[in-house]
Amino acid sequence: MPDYNSDHDFDDVAEAPRKRQRRHTFKIFAQRVAEVDVDVYRRAPVRSEPLPGATSFFQEELQKMRELHTTSDFLQAAAALNPLVQTLPQLVHHKDAVVEILLGAVRMDAALSLEPILALLSVLARDLLDDFVPYVPRVINALTNLVEQGADREPELLQHVFGCLSSLFRHLVRQLAADLAAQLARTARLRYHRADHVRRLAAQSAGYLFRHAGNKSLRAGVRAVFAEHALRPSEERAHGAGLVLGEAVIGVGNGMHSKASLVLPLLFQEDVLDPSKIKPATEGGRVPSKEALRERAAAVVAEALDRLLDHGRRGKLGPLWDAALDEADRRLQSLQATSPGPERTAAAASAARAVGYIAQMTEFIRGSRVEDYAPLFTLTARLGSLVAAGARDESAVSDPECAAGTADPGADAAPSHLDESLGSQPGGAASLPGSALRLVAAVVAGHGKDVGASAGLTAISRAAPGWAPLLGHAPIDGVLQFVREMLHGAGAGPAAAAALGPLLLGALGRGVMAGNATQRARALPLLVDACDALRPEFGANQDAVPLLLTAQPDGVRLAVFLRDLATKGDSPPAELWAALRCLPHACQKPDQARTN
Repeated sequence: MPDYNSDHDFDDVAEAPRKRQRRHTFKIFAQRVAEVDVDVYRRAPVRSEPLPGATSFFQEELQKMRELHTTSDFLQAAAALNPLVQTLPQLVHHKDAVVEILLGAVRMDAALSLEPILALLSVLARDLLDDFVPYVPRVINALTNLVEQGADREPELLQHVFGCLSSLFRHLVRQLAADLAAQLARTARLRYHRADHVRRLAAQSAGYLFRHAGNKSLRAGVRAVFAEHALRPSEERAHGAGLVLGEAVIGVGNGMHSKASLVLPLLFQEDVLDPSKIKPATEGGRVPSKEALRERAAAVVAEALDRLLDHGRRGKLGPLWDAALDEADRRLQSLQATSPGPERTAAAASAARAVGYIAQMTEFIRGSRVEDYAPLFTLTARLGSLVAAGARDESAVSDPECAAGTADPGADAAPSHLDESLGSQPGGAASLPGSALRLVAAVVAGHGKDVGASAGLTAISRAAPGWAPLLGHAPIDGVLQFVREMLHGAGAGPAAAAALGPLLLGALGRGVMAGNATQRARALPLLVDACDALRPEFGANQDAVPLLLTAQPDGVRLAVFLRDLATKGDSPPAELWAALRCLPHACQKPDQARTN
């Protein structure tokens, strides 16, 4: 055994083995798809002529690919191409044969050869320019067939397919953007593909043409996109249409493109489609009604907003907010100028959709894209006054039977779009009170912290009185859902509920006292939750006003109603339990709650 001591040289002693590191990790399909980059902005090498030894960029690319790729399908195509492309005039003369050879190699069974083949197609467009335009439909059709034959499940192939498509659009942008509607028709199968990642990549490619189209062609293209979904509505088409319109507006650096000033007004325009100018999708089919076209357009706008909000950042979305607020103001003015009747109902639905767009923008990551909350506070107060005025006139904006205190108790339960959500989503039956409540909820959720455009909960406390008319006159089902969102939703938290405490209690009191049996059954448990959240321990301050007496409006009536409900012998067990739970908050002293 060797004698180890402090003077011994340890250099010749073997090191202990180290744990082997894993240098490769397998990626799931979603990760591989996320890495596909349609680099439309990438510019070709800044050279006006090919490298020495080649008379065309196609010949230069062919020589390079023959050195890099040795697959049998590509070598066979290269052997057929080589004698036809020795000079640029020869390439132009044999362009038909060259295209035939290349398109013949665009097959899934030749997947290993697709990278060089598609690269050659891109370079061919750069050489031929105008002469290549007649081949564009065939090329797009071949790429589409490739995707439908299985390339949509191979992210590496999608990179080559959409790289080729975007290169074609980049080299021929002047020629193709002049007739944007025709290019949209050719790419429709890709833009409305069943796979959402294919729709996203196709929209990125087609959006490049929108950003470089002239004003006339751009307007025609926007209308064509709306018409594609309107005539054959589906979730896939709404998503694909919204994506391409969003891509038409986005710019570099999380900002907006210069075309935003032209596209955004068209995006928010209510009647961008004229029923008299639309042909049925099928022979013998029917053209959608004007209101149906509006609702289907709203679904597309919602998808476009999602894309814009995901791309943009606060400070760079000013044009988007200006366009949305201007459109909402215009529609509200039109509503106020309309006489009661069917036209007013349609105007109310139109205004509700515009408010829904703003609510959607405000909801995004709790107000992270809001530029300034001041216009939103002004808008919500205006909406409250408008809804209250309609209710007082016994002609509510969204449903004449929903006037508070004057309608049949069961009338508020009728609108299905207010049962489960704060207002309808764009693209469905729209309710102005519901959209207004949705906007208020989004504004409150955005003030949980004093960051960004938010001024904190002090701003909510200042704005709360302006929302009282809305909570007092909106349909009870929608108000109850709003209260549930404030108490249990992922909003600004208990502090926000406390800032709105009197309004929430008043709204719940309205549901308890004026609602039908179903609404009362929903309102009473919420009232119990509100009492627990707003004043967890009864008796903490013996001199404080009972919580339910602070309800605005009708706090005293609510307290008396609950006392009567708790003392009735014929009350349903669930209502009796809720009334007993709330009773301490309706009494001045604890012993009063025990004696009642």
